[in-house]
Amino acid sequence: MAEQLRSEGGLIDLWETFSADTRGTPASYLVGTEVGYFDGQRLDVRHHADRADACADYIHRRTLEILEHRRLSQG
Repeated sequence: MAEQLRSEGGLIDLWETFSADTRGTPASYLVGTEVGYFDGQRLDVRHHADRADACADYIHRRTLEILEHRRLSQG
């Protein structure tokens, strides 16, 4: 995924904007090369070598959050 993001750098900007627009906590976040969870404070923070690696991590985290929310909603 990171390689694809590197080849289309504009996608990274879009994902970072999406992250900044996310309201509600807890939620994952992406800022530059930093990714983590925010729940009143920054948790499970990772610093990546480049924005593409960070963005791939963020997409992974968001996907897990969506799947977990869906699992909980279905009971």
